[in-house]
Amino acid sequence: MSLFLVRYGELGLKSPNVKRRFQKALKKNIEDAFLRENTQCITSMDWGRIYLHTDNDEKAEEILRRIFGITSFSKVTECTSNLKEICKTAAEYSKSVIPNKGSFAVRAKRTGNHDYSSQDVAKEVGSAILKANKDRKVTVNLTMPDAEIFVEVRHERAFIFNKKIKGVGGFPAGTSGKVLAVISDRKSVYAAWLMAKRGCITRLFCLDEDALPLAEHLQSWHIISKPIMNEKKDNDLLNALSIAKKIRAEALVLGDTFEEIEKKGLLKADIPVFYPLIGSSRQKIEEEITFLFGDGF
Repeated sequence: MSLFLVRYGELGLKSPNVKRRFQKALKKNIEDAFLRENTQCITSMDWGRIYLHTDNDEKAEEILRRIFGITSFSKVTECTSNLKEICKTAAEYSKSVIPNKGSFAVRAKRTGNHDYSSQDVAKEVGSAILKANKDRKVTVNLTMPDAEIFVEVRHERAFIFNKKIKGVGGFPAGTSGKVLAVISDRKSVYAAWLMAKRGCITRLFCLDEDALPLAEHLQSWHIISKPIMNEKKDNDLLNALSIAKKIRAEALVLGDTFEEIEKKGLLKADIPVFYPLIGSSRQKIEEEITFLFGDGF
């Protein structure tokens, strides 16, 4: 099975107790997402990383890209933190990564107590890679290399990889309060997505049948609650407020932009109303909508 190293960003800024709760939530969200996609995985974690074993690399990458809370992840090769073993493993790994007559750089970081520094790791691993690839005439280039070899030493373990795949970031789903997002167009889907990215339990309220396929598009982001349909044909936002209270949502989410709010004003309600798009430019909104839906939707 392949091993993936999963990283998170903003979680690390929280207090120890909150960080632990968020990390456990992220681990569970990963496991649930793989289960829904019928893909096997085994997860574990330490204080700073989540480790994921899977036998389906391509599917794993697809799933991990769409889980809130993950800033980046890498498929890694593991060895012990013994420096000689790191050098040996990295040298062998480099043969499939660095092109013939190509250049490389070693990027090393270290967590824990060791009798060597990160600079020592970079120096020794670089020398081992040069020696192992002598016949292929590879060179060192620290500024614009053809390939980067990352070495991350974490206590008694070391991980070697050549790329970091960007995640969506944010907070793990379910770590913030419950909100009800009104879905009417693609902008409102983006607004709901932004609230989910902040960890909110995001329920979806579709104003009409045309909004349903838009809401269902969020299923690929593991927002799994069934959309609620608007059963009445008038007073849409009043109906949304009524549903929000019924499901005990703590806030209502609308996809109005600043220009739209200027024209029709703010919604008066006895619960908070969030406008996630109020500070976004039209260009930014269109870019993010294209990111969520693709060009053909």
